[in-house]
Amino acid sequence: MSFTKIDAGDVELALHDLGGASGPTLFFAHATSFCAKMWQPIADVLSANYRCVGVDLRGHGRSTYDGDDMSWQSIAKDLLPAIAHCKGSSDQPVIGIGHSLGGSALVLAETFEPGLFEKIWAFEPILLSSEPIANHPRTQPLVEGALRRKTEFASREAAFERYANKFPLVFFDPACSKQYLEWGFEDQADGSIALSCKPEHEAQIYREANSGITETIGSVEAPMLFAIGPDDGDRVPNVVEIAEQQKNVTLKEYNDLNHFGPLQNPTRIASDIQEWLNS
Repeated sequence: MSFTKIDAGDVELALHDLGGASGPTLFFAHATSFCAKMWQPIADVLSANYRCVGVDLRGHGRSTYDGDDMSWQSIAKDLLPAIAHCKGSSDQPVIGIGHSLGGSALVLAETFEPGLFEKIWAFEPILLSSEPIANHPRTQPLVEGALRRKTEFASREAAFERYANKFPLVFFDPACSKQYLEWGFEDQADGSIALSCKPEHEAQIYREANSGITETIGSVEAPMLFAIGPDDGDRVPNVVEIAEQQKNVTLKEYNDLNHFGPLQNPTRIASDIQEWLNS
């Protein structure tokens, strides 16, 4: 599998070929601090019938970004040239598949350019208003946790030893953990590895989660499915309310998966996405 760099203004986005050569394009967007290749176990199932492409969001994976703008609006706007590149001259539709921040970015991109996606599937997208949240009591622990994160390890084996039994990797399917260790870190000249997503970038994403998406999502006409785990009201507010208000939104509940659902059970999620695609 390979990746291509796409010029998105102040960032070069890495687009990963996740398999499949023809048919509609499934465009995968990952959660905060992760990377596109973590979708590979799911794409391996879906690539039999779809072309699968994953994007490393700005400040993640193999995307190149040295600035400090991690606003969700900017992250979503980056997707426009990436999707245009995917479409090329093809008349095949593009379907968005996202997780958390990635799901939100897909929806925001659709508000910027209606008709971008034929439809969107998102696992626990973060749907917040434009009200500032930098000092919110739920924001601060996320920011502080990000800034404490160890960034360098002697090897991928050392990183695995540190993370394997800790949040969040303790929840991951081994195939997803393997992709994270390979693509969520970058090799250094001295043979060590470093996190691709810098702690300061991750922290800024949490501070700027007030994307204003609740004010604009009503303009989206594309069919959307929002998948949630239990207690979503505490973790991803507004999802249920929006699903009840908008006829084009379907809600799917998983009582046994947490916020990392696509990485917990990729085989099951791939099967459910396939069923949704066929509906």
